Amino acid sequence: MIILSCFYACLAFVAQRRQGNIVCLMIFLATSTIVAQWHRVGVDMYGVAMRGSIILTVGAYGEMLRSSDKGATWQLPNSGTRKNLYSVALFTEEEGIAIGDSGTVIRTNDGGMMWKPVPSLSGKQNYYTVVAASESTGYIIAADGGIMRTNNRGLDWERVATIPQRVIRRVAFPSPRLGFIIGDSGRVYKSSDSGTIWSIVHQDTNQRWIGVAFSDSVYGFICSEQGVVMRTTNSGETWISCSPLPASTVPVNLAMADPTTVIVISGFVTSAKNTILARTVDSGKTWVASTPQTIAATAPMYLLDIAIDSSGVVIAGGTLGTVAQSKDVGKTWSAISNAIITIPNYGDARMINVAFADKDTGVIPNTLFNAAWLRSTDRGITWKYYGWVYATNFLKAHFFDTKTGIMAGDNNYYEFYRTTNAGNSWESFNVKIDRDYHRLWDFRFITPLLGFFSADALLYKTTDGGLTWKSTSLNWPSLIGNIFIISEKTLFCFGSRADADRIYRSDDSGKTWQPILETIGDERRISGFYFIDKHHGFVTGRHSAVGPSQKEGILYRTTDGGKTWDSTITEDGILVDIQFFNPALGYAVGNHASIYVTTDSGKTWKSERAWPYNFSTDKNVDFLNIELLPDQRTVIITGYGVILRREFPERLSNVDAPTTTTTDMELQVFPSITHWGDQVRITVSGTNTSSITLRVMDVLGQEVLNVDGQIKRSAFGWEGILETSTLSSGTYFITATVNNRTVSHKIIVHK
Repeated sequence: MIILSCFYACLAFVAQRRQGNIVCLMIFLATSTIVAQWHRVGVDMYGVAMRGSIILTVGAYGEMLRSSDKGATWQLPNSGTRKNLYSVALFTEEEGIAIGDSGTVIRTNDGGMMWKPVPSLSGKQNYYTVVAASESTGYIIAADGGIMRTNNRGLDWERVATIPQRVIRRVAFPSPRLGFIIGDSGRVYKSSDSGTIWSIVHQDTNQRWIGVAFSDSVYGFICSEQGVVMRTTNSGETWISCSPLPASTVPVNLAMADPTTVIVISGFVTSAKNTILARTVDSGKTWVASTPQTIAATAPMYLLDIAIDSSGVVIAGGTLGTVAQSKDVGKTWSAISNAIITIPNYGDARMINVAFADKDTGVIPNTLFNAAWLRSTDRGITWKYYGWVYATNFLKAHFFDTKTGIMAGDNNYYEFYRTTNAGNSWESFNVKIDRDYHRLWDFRFITPLLGFFSADALLYKTTDGGLTWKSTSLNWPSLIGNIFIISEKTLFCFGSRADADRIYRSDDSGKTWQPILETIGDERRISGFYFIDKHHGFVTGRHSAVGPSQKEGILYRTTDGGKTWDSTITEDGILVDIQFFNPALGYAVGNHASIYVTTDSGKTWKSERAWPYNFSTDKNVDFLNIELLPDQRTVIITGYGVILRREFPERLSNVDAPTTTTTDMELQVFPSITHWGDQVRITVSGTNTSSITLRVMDVLGQEVLNVDGQIKRSAFGWEGILETSTLSSGTYFITATVNNRTVSHKIIVHK
């Protein structure tokens, strides 16, 4: 027996709250014949189903999650629709049905990977509930009270009955012939002839029934929105009151593992109150409230549906992308997915950075709430929410290898955090900064030693992996924004003040800067920039003279390092971020839900949309960042409350991302060419060993200096400083040895 449905009051709340705010996108790669789908990650999950090892969840915008190993790993199937899907049922592990808005009924015969419309059902009404009563029989309940039945696993459907058109909450079919329907009317309907004739077996006009479950054809439970729970021991003919639920429980739905074991999921979770799940093992005589901290939320949310299988595995899905799992019949829970999706333009709720430690594991620093970040371990398919105890806005993160990384934030004071477990947890560490700042804007590392960040009107530089920072003022801007790094020598940054913007360039590692583009005296403001190399670059901006419409974006292009620029007006938005995945293919994203693509190195750009554009709603959807993940196939777009994911059928770049495996030891020095008497900074990453030897060798392989005493443990491995005053002019090799493994790096010392 499987029970699958939706919580309509919650759906109405969520639909109203989400309407026009978040948009799903579909674009295609011009060089490929296979259409790749943009997926909205972390959407509200309205329905869940399990059969064997298959788990399916369905939700807003036609999005799905699928697991073929009971939740260990997940995929994002292409449902073929952008309509909301409210319920899903599996007849077998291969064949199933999902239903939703505007007459949407789709079917799968491969376990949920591919879906096709069902031609025997059509119309514009919404379908809210679908159940599989057996491996061949299923039922759909429509918004008008119509009851449809299939006897061939969803291939064909017929309307067999109609009940009064009231809000129908849930439906259960413990057997192909025996069914129950509950709803807002306080009535409990029963059918004993495969859904053809329905009679009222219980009625209480003071209750709004929201959950019904049967363990078999005899034993069942119902619960109401008011917290009343009743049970039957005679196939629904009579109903007996149970003990009330814990006071903190707001019932949404329930499931039965056996005649005596019932789990009630609870809705409306806030930052002050975690999800409460009530559980009984004595047929409702006593209830125990559990508080699963792992699926706690920091914004109002609902759990919407629950499914349980014969082995005791329980799945619960809800708003904000929540999918929770229990493997012990509801005693303990863990979050499978808990991505935070918010209303766009909600204060400073922005996600402007995606950082991956390896091809699977990455984080999104998040200024949605104080000190929040999202973390994925499956290339961005599912995300989990992590909170911090301090009031800090995380802005950007950078990983040095597969375990160690650094994250920067601000709270009217500089704050840096480090991780040694790939972003699962972070701890603050002390840094030395020559001048304090109030607002951090950007944060970049070239090597584990050399990095930059911008804050207020200053540009900061580190040459020791972020332990100490020295500031530089460009004198002109009121603030310094984005930083872009081509090499250790060539860098670009963005400066702004009240009346104008500038793009600066440095060819000496940030010692001196020269403006190469400015908007003084006209109506343009800069919003972002990107350089393919030191010659070819792009700057995005707003052309306010166009007026308050969608045609207000402007895109600049240079092919000579910024000496000259050409420009074009974009059609439907202000572009904010640009990324090139290879020399030919680039993407730009911005406000008004805009995505632009170029396949000719930026000579021409095309707006990519796959839905009718509605400026009145899409103007509120802002994309802030686009990233290609280390697998070179997966692209993530983030913004104000939006996470989009797209997996291309082939690699977009032949250049692997510079990540280090946990077994790879990496030695870096800076600078590699130095004057006699200067200091050379050394880092050794990719190793957690407790001892290391460090030597300086000449070109003949002879040891000339033992520098073991100059290197010490750090958050990212080992680090130290070499004094070149003890060396003569010439070429040397710095050699680090750990556990019989040696790596070397050449340096040149000259007077």
